Amino acid sequence: MKALLLFLLVLGGSGFAKAAESMYDGKPESYWINTLTNKNAAAAFARLGDEQVRVLVKALSKQDGPDAAVIRTNAEEILEGILMNLNQVSVLSSLAEDDSDPDVRKSAIGIFVGWLEHSNASIRSVAAGYLRELPEGWEAVYVRLRKALKNPDPLIRKAAAEALRAGAREQMENVIDIFDAESFYTLQKQDGQNWDVTVKVVDETGAPIEGAEVWFPWRDKRDWESANPSGASARWAEFGRTGRDGLCKFSKVGYVASVNIHAGRSGYTSKVVECRPPFSEEMGGPAAGKRVVPTITFLLKKTTMSPDSPEQKVGR
Repeated sequence: MKALLLFLLVLGGSGFAKAAESMYDGKPESYWINTLTNKNAAAAFARLGDEQVRVLVKALSKQDGPDAAVIRTNAEEILEGILMNLNQVSVLSSLAEDDSDPDVRKSAIGIFVGWLEHSNASIRSVAAGYLRELPEGWEAVYVRLRKALKNPDPLIRKAAAEALRAGAREQMENVIDIFDAESFYTLQKQDGQNWDVTVKVVDETGAPIEGAEVWFPWRDKRDWESANPSGASARWAEFGRTGRDGLCKFSKVGYVASVNIHAGRSGYTSKVVECRPPFSEEMGGPAAGKRVVPTITFLLKKTTMSPDSPEQKVGR
């Protein structure tokens, strides 16, 4: 009797395991995942509609078997094509938030984290927005920050290093803010939400000052951001130098409601002027290409301070 009960339990458990595997278009999940050994599997997956996203995300978590690497690679390629349609991203977000399979949740979150450095600004912005809302996303973000330590932009490297040291959600949110702000600004420029401005820098006699640095950060400052961006940090500020005529021109600047424009040169005091560009067309302002700010003149006074003093270094 005991043997019979044991047999029935094993049989029942086996039957339950098979029943627990999700079915898609009449075939088990494992069938569809194994189909990904064929790089041309996209057409077959298209029959599954929105459900194909879940199967492909699950395939990304496959870690064993001789075909695991091929399956993951092909799953990534098919998903990339599907998720370029941003309407499908809500499906991915749902999987990341509340799918019953932890492997699916982890893989979906990993996709969003990877997108923080996607070449498409729209994708970067979407990823940052969703990651803020994902309760289980922070561990994945933390892991991703290690890659950000090698990012070519020094501000990203510094922000990622501080977040890793702190290991706190607040610091990681700051890093996500960086990616999101950069993406938003890029999209503004791409979509024609931009404006032009010319800055003129002169001395006390009205003579133009050549070689003065002019810059303005286009996002809220954080304590880990540079107060004086260099050319390498152009993603975080518009940056330029005046010519012999004392002029520095900026064109197609991404639209922001208000910016502080800085100007300075060694041997002169620095100066900051607040600038509010014209409203965008949607807000009753000029059409794209016609939003021009009148020339802003900076009068810099010569200083007797040492060129190496802290005050002078700020203006370099």
